[in-house]
Amino acid sequence: MADSFLPKTSSLLPMQGWLMKQLHITKKMRTEYDRRMLQLHDLVKADIHYQQHSPQQSVNFMPGATCIVYSD
Repeated sequence: MADSFLPKTSSLLPMQGWLMKQLHITKKMRTEYDRRMLQLHDLVKADIHYQQHSPQQSVNFMPGATCIVYSD
């Protein structure tokens, strides 16, 4: 996935992360990693072919079950 989508992402401009924080566009200073991950997220969601052909897995839970997920 990264081989296909990473070349379509762009870097932060100098001081862009700091400026976005100062203007309250973001809560904290956005890093290069943050920017690239957000772009990857948006590109993958918008790519219909990827969405239709990527591996997917359904998980069924019994009624009343609880699922806890930690994602970072």
